[in-house]
Amino acid sequence: MIRIFHIPSVVFMALALISIASPSRAADAGRQYVIYFREDSTLVDGYSDVIKAAGAAHETFCPQQQINLLASTDTIGTNAENIQRSKNYARIVTDQLVEFGVDKSLIIVSATGETRLPVPTKDNTAEPENRRVTITFGDGTDPYMCGLVVD
Repeated sequence: MIRIFHIPSVVFMALALISIASPSRAADAGRQYVIYFREDSTLVDGYSDVIKAAGAAHETFCPQQQINLLASTDTIGTNAENIQRSKNYARIVTDQLVEFGVDKSLIIVSATGETRLPVPTKDNTAEPENRRVTITFGDGTDPYMCGLVVD
């Protein structure tokens, strides 16, 4: 099923960026946005556009729903260091979402460090897929991401 909405071009640009630049990372790009970080905790090139697209989609389709940020890291360092690193990732994404117009009070952060790894690894393993923040909207009960149906 496809519903047609007026969607800001930046949303399509970001979805295309995810699909072309990182096809393995875009399992469900229509319902979540995944932001990756380098080992030095800076954004991977191009992902500011993805954050901007997430903010635009939120403001267009569901400006009153919460935005969930799930931040994780690889297993380099102690658990305490990784919790702090994942908080830093979430702060970077939060700051950019707010800069793009999202109400900060709607952003819910879960910084899990190395405790909820998307890609399971042994301790002290650098894994780029784990240095990330996943952005989703709402409380998880809306399978259509605030009305945007991509099935």
